[in-house]
Amino acid sequence: MKTKSQLTLIYTLTCLALLPLILLSAYYIYQSRESSIQEKTKKIHEIAKSKQVTLENHLNNYIKSMNSFARSEIIIDALKNNNFENGSYNAIKEFQEEMWGASHHIFIADPQGHIVLSPHQKKI
Repeated sequence: MKTKSQLTLIYTLTCLALLPLILLSAYYIYQSRESSIQEKTKKIHEIAKSKQVTLENHLNNYIKSMNSFARSEIIIDALKNNNFENGSYNAIKEFQEEMWGASHHIFIADPQGHIVLSPHQKKI
């Protein structure tokens, strides 16, 4: 039978042998957690960048469409002659529905801010 001092020595050595394994496991868990956080952060940045590029492309397309719509002969003629019975009302309504749907409102205003043409009210 082993003496009390021998048992204490065995327990002490066992604990000392396990200590590096416990510390190493804790280190790897910490490293794994940090790596996971960095990877998630990187993916979120990539998603945000992708969405930013997509939104910028949509905005550029909308700007180009609005520029071409503003150069429409029907709209220019209606504004010059102050006569909106030439199809300009239908043109702006169709453009609004094609670009954004009926829930958005597009209108043409004069420099003083008065609405000149609106799909909801024709001429004001």
